[in-house]
Amino acid sequence: MTRRNLALIVLACLLTISFYVWGTGPSFVPTGDQAAFALLAESIHEGEGYRDIARPNPPSHTKFPPGFPFLLSLARTVPRNSPLDFSPEKGLIAFLGLLGGILTYSVARRVMGASRTAAATTAFLTVLNARFFFLSHSMMSEVPFLTASLGLFLIIRVFSLHPQIFSIHLVLVIRLVGLSLSLRLASVAACGACVCYILVGRPQASARLSSTLLHRFPKALLVLGVTAILLFLWVIRNQSVSEQSFDYLPQFFSAGEKSLTISEQEADQGTNLIARTWDGLSFYAKETRNLLFLEEELLHKIQGEAWWRKAAVLAARCFFVLLFGLCLLVFLHRLIARRSLDAFYVLLTMLMVLVWPWRTFRLILPILPFLIYYTITALNVISSLLLGKVSVAVRNALVIVVVSTIFAINAAGSYVLVQEGNGRAYGGQNILSPRTGLGFYRGDYLDMAKVALEAGKSLKGETRILCGKPDVLYLWCRLPCVPFVPTTDASKVLDQIKRHKITHVLVDPLKPNPLRESIKNGAKEFREIIRYGRTALYEVQPESSE
Repeated sequence: MTRRNLALIVLACLLTISFYVWGTGPSFVPTGDQAAFALLAESIHEGEGYRDIARPNPPSHTKFPPGFPFLLSLARTVPRNSPLDFSPEKGLIAFLGLLGGILTYSVARRVMGASRTAAATTAFLTVLNARFFFLSHSMMSEVPFLTASLGLFLIIRVFSLHPQIFSIHLVLVIRLVGLSLSLRLASVAACGACVCYILVGRPQASARLSSTLLHRFPKALLVLGVTAILLFLWVIRNQSVSEQSFDYLPQFFSAGEKSLTISEQEADQGTNLIARTWDGLSFYAKETRNLLFLEEELLHKIQGEAWWRKAAVLAARCFFVLLFGLCLLVFLHRLIARRSLDAFYVLLTMLMVLVWPWRTFRLILPILPFLIYYTITALNVISSLLLGKVSVAVRNALVIVVVSTIFAINAAGSYVLVQEGNGRAYGGQNILSPRTGLGFYRGDYLDMAKVALEAGKSLKGETRILCGKPDVLYLWCRLPCVPFVPTTDASKVLDQIKRHKITHVLVDPLKPNPLRESIKNGAKEFREIIRYGRTALYEVQPESSE
């Protein structure tokens, strides 16, 4: 490597690190999962165990695996300006995002067989991708999980090539499988991909994998066995600590997002599953474009009445369709002809998310590095077809120009997303002093924060608040909160109020509320005491809870 290339790499790394440091501020919008992770980390750090401390008589938590909250609890040892200043946690996740970029380069080189240029481009486009950058500065588990899964793939490749089963690589495999499962249960797809690769995979020509099934099967069985044992222990633990433990599996057969309970699902589950998969294909095709190439909102801003604007948007859409089709061909080639680890992982991940009842780009973020690599490969194919007679250096230069354009769009998107996360892009307000680190809250979250702050100061005694987002509310008011039972039947919620001795009910537009219509029609059981915007706190009248 020449000194010039080394200097360019160092400069690029410094700029990337500066970009990440810029995004790591004290602001934090406590949406549902982020608030839940923050409270679980607090519970672990304070020695309370793995409990939902926002609930009355805090029960053991059974929804999220403990790896990510434990990771966040380590960051809580760092001094901060306020209990609600989550800069250390966000800094830790940003560091893991940068580490994910380094591992992306190694996986691209050793697992996918990419050249140094393609591997470096894949790594930089990953860490500077708008969605990846945004989640690298949020308290969510996607980025740590991506980093752990990349480490798992590196170790699995070495482990599968090693002549001995019982080696140091086996110890690392067990640890990384455990880490991945403890971060996200979706790592079942990663573990499944490792098993498929060990059994039938074909590494690049520079590596040799045992050709006989007799040599491959024990190693695949070890990975499968570790995964199964850890999942079994997690299920047994949840059943032992709670009679109503959270279980993801039934949600695969639910009626989707609009259904609040499994019991209210549609009668024909099979048809619903097929329809959901078809809708998922449409949704994630669009999200893949947003993730890799061009945001939908940007296309709407570009498009106008002028013919050249319409032509520009049409050309952008056509280019993406072509690029997406070539990416699909690259994926199929790596799956069928190469039987590569990355292709198995992309396949199993997509099969999982297509039938999942929720739709969000976060579910496909773990396969982002592989999608970027497929995109780069597809661009090389396009340049070869269109410019076959041009020198390789010129073709590579054109590919770099296109990739740099995609990077520029994503970099601009990163800035917008961070501003959106801080609320500034939507006229958010900082309701406390900047030193608190609470950041800018917008819209309905701002109203909820104001209601919660006032409730925390004025309500005392045996207060129990029934609400749609108990973890978010508890972060602000530090009063015991109970989530609504998942139902559209108001009578069941009234029964819940009596059984749990609820003293107050929060009505907000962020979550479906079965009592909203009753309260709107003037139900005598509730008296409004605090209101900001569309969010209001109601006191439950004593006679209604008897």
